[in-house]
Amino acid sequence: MYLFRHTLLFLIAILWLSVSTQAQQLLNKPLSIDVQKQGIVDVLTILSNKGNFNFSYNSKIINKDTLITLSAKDKPLVRILETMFSDGYEFKESGNYIIIRRKPITTSNIIAKSPSKTDYFIIDGFVVDEETGERIPYASIYDKTNLVSTLSDERGYFVLKLKNKLNTSEISISKQNYQDTSIKISVGLNQQVSFALARKSIQSKRSEPLAVQRIIGDSTECAEEIASDNETKKQHYLNRLFLSSKRRIQNINMSNFIANRSFQLSVIPMISTRGNMNHQIVSRTSINLLGGYCAGVNWLEIGGLFNIDKKNVQYLQLGGLFNLVGGDVKGTQVGGLYNQVLGNVDGVQVAGLVNITDQTVDGVQIASLVNSSKKVKGLQIGLVNIAHSFDGYGIGLINIVSTPNKKRVYFVFRWPKKKWITA
Repeated sequence: MYLFRHTLLFLIAILWLSVSTQAQQLLNKPLSIDVQKQGIVDVLTILSNKGNFNFSYNSKIINKDTLITLSAKDKPLVRILETMFSDGYEFKESGNYIIIRRKPITTSNIIAKSPSKTDYFIIDGFVVDEETGERIPYASIYDKTNLVSTLSDERGYFVLKLKNKLNTSEISISKQNYQDTSIKISVGLNQQVSFALARKSIQSKRSEPLAVQRIIGDSTECAEEIASDNETKKQHYLNRLFLSSKRRIQNINMSNFIANRSFQLSVIPMISTRGNMNHQIVSRTSINLLGGYCAGVNWLEIGGLFNIDKKNVQYLQLGGLFNLVGGDVKGTQVGGLYNQVLGNVDGVQVAGLVNITDQTVDGVQIASLVNSSKKVKGLQIGLVNIAHSFDGYGIGLINIVSTPNKKRVYFVFRWPKKKWITA
């Protein structure tokens, strides 16, 4: 047993040394090159052909106009690359590829500090890409505990104003397609900072690192455009009408952050007791003098003109003109003119003119003109009632069961002697 154990350890050590040596064989490979004022990309191509391997890199991190003058004979590849690039780069092997990338930038870099002489202290600086060092526009910078936020401008610059009376402060930075970052900061000191964000990895169907790098370099913007398009399609036109473009960008950036509070008061969506963070807060009670925009409501919401909620609403919602809910409604929803729910309604939905529920109504829909729902389990009362799947009663001048294959129209009454239900 003793001999077997030592033999096994010896074999493992030999295997590890073999793998380690093999893993570094490309970077240690001796190469010769002699070039005079040649473009850096051309020099990489020469090295690639001489060594019979490939380079992988994000095109944004290399200045293609750089000219290289270099003479080397039988030098390890890694030494040649270190001569060509500055200290801010690193080189790794993956299969038959040499990956060139920038060394990650320190996540938090405090450039300057000074004591605050007012009731507030200021955090300002830039948000940058960890790999390329490029400044990131329209990133969200916010304090989760104290619910204060701002947005970096087109140059990646931001200013965040926080109260001096805070005991602690943790700043979070979020941007679509980047990993969220949180950093604790000193309270009571004005600070100039630089925040670096790392991109979320994008999986490629190809296994080659070169293809992956090029896909990352080219498709990130496509991914942002697709996500933005999906968000635009999802948002209702009233949402886009009443909310600023900055507020919609914050929605996308901070989609993973939701806070809970007992109360919020709004005059309009941009003016509220929660500042520009009310769209990330689920409130127990929400009072909107003219109109408001919340993440959701857990007990009562009243809007003089309108209520807009990103997620779920339950128990009672009253809107002078309209209510728009991006999630589900459980309880009673009353709109002077119009209600729309993108999810389900479990309870009662009442509107002066129109009710629209994109999914299922399990309860009652009442409107003077039109009720519409994908599925109805209960009662619809209106001039025109529309459903794709119906199990209940319909009272109106026209009752329509609309399916992909056929449309049935019933006048005055629709009742469940036969259940007109489609899959």
